[in-house]
Amino acid sequence: MRIAIASDHAGFQLKTLLLTRLSVEPDVSFVDLGTYAASPPVDYPDYARAAAEAVVRGDVDRSIMVCGSGAGACIAADKIPGARAFFAGDTYTAHQAVEHDDGNVLCLGERVTGPELAIEIARAYIRAQFSDQERHRRRVGKIAAIEAESNFPVEAVVRHGQSIWMDTISRSMVTSGELRRLAWQDRVVGVTSNPTIFEKAMGHEPEYEAPARELAEQGKSAEDIYWTLAIEDIQGATDILRATYQLTDGGDGYVSLECAPAVANDTQATIAQAADLWARIGRPNAFIKIPATPEGVPAIEASIAAGININVTLMFSVDLYAEVAHAYIRGLQRFFGGREPR
Repeated sequence: MRIAIASDHAGFQLKTLLLTRLSVEPDVSFVDLGTYAASPPVDYPDYARAAAEAVVRGDVDRSIMVCGSGAGACIAADKIPGARAFFAGDTYTAHQAVEHDDGNVLCLGERVTGPELAIEIARAYIRAQFSDQERHRRRVGKIAAIEAESNFPVEAVVRHGQSIWMDTISRSMVTSGELRRLAWQDRVVGVTSNPTIFEKAMGHEPEYEAPARELAEQGKSAEDIYWTLAIEDIQGATDILRATYQLTDGGDGYVSLECAPAVANDTQATIAQAADLWARIGRPNAFIKIPATPEGVPAIEASIAAGININVTLMFSVDLYAEVAHAYIRGLQRFFGGREPR
């Protein structure tokens, strides 16, 4: 069973204890969504939301959220459609809420529940299973019907198995908290970029002026400055989406950087640049984007064979889609070399 666990500053000590004591439980693993220190103070709704959304997306089996009293965390988590959050101050409630109500977010209060009791409550919650009896399925269904009375277009898209990506990036999006908000609140799980997007961002946002000037004073060329700034933005965005990448076992949470148009018609130059960008970014949840030109298709195969995450642009026909798909398969075959995929 995979458990997401989160807390605000007031629940940090209990969260840490739960991680330490419960990580030894058989067949249980944890994903820590923060916060990562007892100070400075943070806002519990942010972390309750992250914990609730993780279980609703199916990234984890259940979640645990800890704040000072458990009340605020429960109120916030229950605002997420599909989350069935509850507070438990005893072991009976902890397992009964799962068995009868299919509860999936346990809320605890560090200031109101002793540490040893909290551990037993969490253990009872983790070990419990939904009874699946008809009366309980009917009642849980009625809870879902109440949620469905409201219109949740984004949630509907996600529930149909679609991943929401942003086709834009800028330094302000990364540094201002906008991308983090989009990830947590609007279910954005990926970002793609291209030279035109970066041209607009670097040409109009003041955040680039000082670092660009500093690089110029170091004697860097315009091309070097572009790649340095773009890679920094990609690294910042991948760090923000790293939790999504981990929670989905690599299914989402990626950020894409495109090779230069100047190499689009040169297979070996594309292969070399893809490898260079991949190494410079240094993040497992990065994508290197290669256009599906005649010279780009073999570069796609070679890059995948080298273990680089590749996404593809400039595909405008069914035949080209098929050609790229075959290149992808050949690249995987070369990468695994007869080994079983992990």
